[in-house]
Amino acid sequence: MTVTSIEWKPVQSCIVLCGLPASGKSTFAGMIERALHEIDSGLKTRSVDIDILRETYYREAGSEMTFSPDREETVRSIKTKEIIAALRKGNTVIDDDMNYFRSMRKEVADTCCKMKIHYAIIYVNTPLAICLLWNRKRAPSIPDDLVKRIADRFDAPGKRSYSWDEPLCVVNMEPASREQDFARFRNALQHALALVEAKKAIATNMVDPDIAFKTPAFWNIALTERIVNEGYLDKILKESSGDVPRETKAASNAIDAFDVAARRAIAIRHKESNPLPEKLLALIKQFKKDAVLALRSNPALLDDYIKKFKAMLGIVDE
Repeated sequence: MTVTSIEWKPVQSCIVLCGLPASGKSTFAGMIERALHEIDSGLKTRSVDIDILRETYYREAGSEMTFSPDREETVRSIKTKEIIAALRKGNTVIDDDMNYFRSMRKEVADTCCKMKIHYAIIYVNTPLAICLLWNRKRAPSIPDDLVKRIADRFDAPGKRSYSWDEPLCVVNMEPASREQDFARFRNALQHALALVEAKKAIATNMVDPDIAFKTPAFWNIALTERIVNEGYLDKILKESSGDVPRETKAASNAIDAFDVAARRAIAIRHKESNPLPEKLLALIKQFKKDAVLALRSNPALLDDYIKKFKAMLGIVDE
């Protein structure tokens, strides 16, 4: 029997935003908070805005208010502590951050899993040209070349078919689509949260419920309906345990290894030429797409593709 969402009420959760700088994430975070309070005026919410945390950290450290990649590890650590503290106080948390690497979102997903709190990933996919325009109008703005570099390196959620990284929805914050996309988000959230108790009941009735409860994807709101109505929990648990075909797992490992090697090579190239030429950025983007396709079919090509990528960037191994 298919379970449908008849009644819904806000459930403590963590809404994880991701998107380019100036894509409208903070505006969307405000829309979420207002909508949740309209449904339940007593609901405790906390928006954790990394830009505010960064500004506070720079000011207290007596530093210039200029974005510095060298300080980002500290800023992100502060953000994680803020999220954990807010969740412990019973707040529904909105993680207002770019979260442009998959590893950044995984950190939040793992935190929610440990605390047994549901989370939802929202991809704010406003076009790059609009983000650049909005970025120039705000203060302080980020250099255009940095926004473009982030866009080039962006790990879109759901791109690699990891269940824990499946987005609840994708939104565009341009005025023409903003309200419609927000309505889709609200409906998706409402539908999923109405089924969370049914989802927990399925896990509770397992021989060992902790197997599900200790799997981050179980807490991903985007998968709730599939778990309840399509038996999706089995797939999640197999994925988590590594019980997947050897070829698929080997390909996934090879793609991850190439991704790490490519980022290191790009970082080295940046030290020599910052910003990178537009033509080279386009070549990098296309090469990475070709490498993923090739490694998916033949993971043994990993070393060859790393060498070719470094050669394209003019990097010689010592």
